[in-house]
Amino acid sequence: KIEASLGTTKCRDVQSLTEMFLENQLGSALGKRLYKVCRGQCDRELVSTLSDETSRKSESCKTLSCCMNYGIRPKSLEDIHQILKKLARNVCEKMTTCSYIASNCQLVVKYRHPDAPVETFKQGAHGWCKEAAVVQKLSPRVNDQKVIYVSLKALFEKTGLPLEDVRGLTVKVKAHSTASARKEVKAAPSGTLTQIYKRKRTEPIDPIPVISDSPPLVLEKSPNSKRNNFFDFQPIHIPSPPVFEFDTTIPCEDPVWVRAQLARVSECLMENKYLTVKNVLLRMKDTMPSDSFATIRESVFQWMQDNAGCVLRL
Repeated sequence: KIEASLGTTKCRDVQSLTEMFLENQLGSALGKRLYKVCRGQCDRELVSTLSDETSRKSESCKTLSCCMNYGIRPKSLEDIHQILKKLARNVCEKMTTCSYIASNCQLVVKYRHPDAPVETFKQGAHGWCKEAAVVQKLSPRVNDQKVIYVSLKALFEKTGLPLEDVRGLTVKVKAHSTASARKEVKAAPSGTLTQIYKRKRTEPIDPIPVISDSPPLVLEKSPNSKRNNFFDFQPIHIPSPPVFEFDTTIPCEDPVWVRAQLARVSECLMENKYLTVKNVLLRMKDTMPSDSFATIRESVFQWMQDNAGCVLRL
């Protein structure tokens, strides 16, 4: 309609026309609006499409991040831990400045693309990379550097990426204002643990059957007791499993690295971190001779079969 009435679609041609002429050609409402719009003027009221609840959440929840994507060439796991410690400290300083606490943390690892060269054209640059992101929920919400640092270490181990391919690390936290956290605490159900336990548990608890020679830590209640409290529970003693021992004379190119990996395997076996054990064994499989790795694998499998009742699949 505008092109048919005015014979043009360009703003500079419309700007040369008067407001009265536009009203006569297009009508009063459209003529006035076109006269203002072609000059970049708009008096319409802006209305938010978000609900009040969504607006409050966006005001009280933000994402804070910190990254290091230059000069990252780690030679050991300790180098990664030092970088993660610096990133955790920087993020916590930001949250302290803004009076925020974190509900979850995310680690984004930038690693070398399989088709990219090992050394980049620019010294220290990350080059052609891919990214892997892992998230962990923090409960309760915290602003503690040590807690976030421990979570980041666990997240990096979860990726299972080779150290020599890491080119960048980014830490992101979902931060909430302390005021919103206090409101959630006030809205929590009131009452002591015993009162909540009584409301939910009305029937007597039967003793938990033990089906293993090495019983887990369970709480047993006397069947003659009629009170629903914690005074009738008796802890059952559990003998701790033996420490995983390994042969340090296994022939390999880098015995120091192998000893460090085996120490990590022993620590994770004692803490039931079998996924980490699997990732470490896969890294050792790629870097060690097949006969040496087979000896280590059989030792780990035998220990798990005797003490954990399960076997890994590689």
